[in-house]
Amino acid sequence: MLSEEEQQFIELVLQQFQQFLESYEPTPITNYASLKDAVAIKELVESCMKLKELMKHPETFKTEFLNYFHQRKKLLANTSLSFTALPLGSANQIYWELVQHLFQPKTLNEMLAIIMPHVKGVRSIGVKEQVPSYMSIDDFVQTPPFFIQEQSLAEHPLAQNSCPYHLGSYVILDDYLFFLEEIASLPFHYHQQIYILLKEQYPELAAKIYSHNHEWEVLEQDILLSFGQSPREALSALCKGLILGGERITGQLYAGESAQQSCKRFTIYWNHLSSEFKQQLNQLQDAHGAPLSEILHVLLERGGCVETAAAQLKSLLDRAENAELLDIACHIQPEAKAAIALKYSPERNPQGIFTDGHEVIDTLPEPYLSKSLAQINLHSLDDFLSVLIKFPTNFYATLLSSIQFKDASIFEKLALLTEEHILSPEQSSALSNAIENHLLNINAVLIYAIATGQSTLFEKKLTALPPDEAKKVLETRDQRGNTLLHRLASKPEFLHIILKLYSSPEERMRILQIPGIAGQTIVHRAMHHLPALQILLSACPTDEFKLKLFTCNRSMKPILIEAACSPEALTALLQSFPNPENRLKAIQTPLYKGEPLLHLDDVLTRPQCIQAILNTLPPQLVPKAIGLKSAQELDAFQKAIKNLERYKEAVNVLLHAIEPGKQWSFLLPRCISEVLPPPSALDRGLQWDATTIRAFNEMKRLMENNLLSPETIQSWSEAFVEMPKEKDSSPYRFFTINQQGVLNKILGVIRCYVPDPHVQLEEQVNPGYR
Repeated sequence: MLSEEEQQFIELVLQQFQQFLESYEPTPITNYASLKDAVAIKELVESCMKLKELMKHPETFKTEFLNYFHQRKKLLANTSLSFTALPLGSANQIYWELVQHLFQPKTLNEMLAIIMPHVKGVRSIGVKEQVPSYMSIDDFVQTPPFFIQEQSLAEHPLAQNSCPYHLGSYVILDDYLFFLEEIASLPFHYHQQIYILLKEQYPELAAKIYSHNHEWEVLEQDILLSFGQSPREALSALCKGLILGGERITGQLYAGESAQQSCKRFTIYWNHLSSEFKQQLNQLQDAHGAPLSEILHVLLERGGCVETAAAQLKSLLDRAENAELLDIACHIQPEAKAAIALKYSPERNPQGIFTDGHEVIDTLPEPYLSKSLAQINLHSLDDFLSVLIKFPTNFYATLLSSIQFKDASIFEKLALLTEEHILSPEQSSALSNAIENHLLNINAVLIYAIATGQSTLFEKKLTALPPDEAKKVLETRDQRGNTLLHRLASKPEFLHIILKLYSSPEERMRILQIPGIAGQTIVHRAMHHLPALQILLSACPTDEFKLKLFTCNRSMKPILIEAACSPEALTALLQSFPNPENRLKAIQTPLYKGEPLLHLDDVLTRPQCIQAILNTLPPQLVPKAIGLKSAQELDAFQKAIKNLERYKEAVNVLLHAIEPGKQWSFLLPRCISEVLPPPSALDRGLQWDATTIRAFNEMKRLMENNLLSPETIQSWSEAFVEMPKEKDSSPYRFFTINQQGVLNKILGVIRCYVPDPHVQLEEQVNPGYR
């Protein structure tokens, strides 16, 4: 039976419960941090309701309270809400106070007998009492043979008073306590030996001890540093800490504790390296050319974004050319080792290592978790990542079958998680299995299959749908305006699958014209993926359709313009026309401001693209392609010679594409037209002086006989460019063209056309014609 004072105390506790719950403002569950808060509140609400119910029967309250308390303890065991993981949590402190007030345990042993009756005893570090025969007394003192011993709670009394803070000095594993204070004040060389012992014989206990709080994490870092740690190990640990301490995991704007402590540990490691070795490491670069010195400066000195730094470090660690330096085991100097040991000497630090802390557990209690999962709405990959990292793998199926995804496209990036080693192989395997078998969002499953290259999974899920529904899924637009079809533009094996679904010519013509973001079709997106592009071109049913597809687009630049920078794409597009005449039509069709393909700046500045276009035509059609006039009344060659400095290489390719015996007749009128005055100024015609005519004839002879070279051009330039002007005017009303201008224009064009300097000159210009 409860006393009046006990009833008042319980009512006060319930009042505190109620006040807290009333003041709590729930937030949307969008990541692990908000999910953990929601689960804790649900457990708190249930505890409050249960205590109120038990208070209806004061005569049995203590018995029923203990029963419920142990049920709760069992339910929360090995989760982030347990006593060992959250000893100072609101609910746990209230329960501790209730037990303390109702049963009045005087020691921690008595308290544990009530709240943790499963605890059998204590594990501690022991030392053999006798010196082994293989050791000297000095060796025994310096490196004593440690071992793990187990004692019952009766043999190993705990703290005299009962307080939740005392739990922070213990680590619990397999129903045994490990009291950290017993080893906290040992010298460093003992810590090294104990670390090896724990890692080899009790790795789970070691993991809990050296993650108990920051000082124990630093101890492990110092031990590893004293053993010799490679830059790769140190940078990988930094990278992982930055990811786990970033906003997407913690839900906080500023870098979390994990990121801050990782930076501190890395700084300790970095400061122990020699200046020469640090200088070498600083020159290592990530995939985008950022040196390690810059990455560390922005992160450690300027407080840069931890997630950006993590991505840069991951890129740097992955580069093969960095491997040799990164994998060197760095044995620090003796004086550095001595400085580390001094930190842990009893004389320097008589209090030893700080022991208060808690067990790091991410698992959430399943009943409350299940109730919260339906409320999760993940907005981004970062939110999803924060949940995946913290969740047990056996819960992935429940997770994916319950939560809502605001944007299914986050599954496109999930493949990166494995590549970045953010998810372990076990997590990646469990995730893949859960997505394949439990994720209800078919769009998300297909996106994941595409992102991870699982064409078999893609086909299995797609063909399980009725054809009309499958097409609807493929053609549904995401938030950016793209469809799943657009995601397949670079995936040949996936394109074969969807072309089985869209088998009729009409359907294929329709899907090849579906616009995505900025009006891009799937063919636009395939432009730089030749195998995929060729599959799509083979799906085009007629040349007439292809001509329209390549040259027309109301919302996006035509496909031929998109391909203008890629000789491979241009070749594939044009050669998809079996009939050369249709290739010529495509080349001659106006694309941009009335200009056809050969007039585009992207083409004229890339001689390999000009050559690719002309190579798709038989010789008799080449002059037609080059000679077509644009809306500006210029053919491709005329446009090129208007800007010889920019289009020098284009002039060379275009002129060489003309049949050798016809190059002069092709060149001369176009050069003359470049310097002619308006037709109205010509009056009765043109008049050429004899010297200019001789110059033209000589240049024609040299050109048609392939005798041009840089030396020839120089001789010709000296012969004619400095010609004196005619002083006497013509007795007739003919316009005398500026022969100097024509000669300069021809000279400029010919300079673009001459063979390479290594060609031997067969015949020098005869100065007799001057």
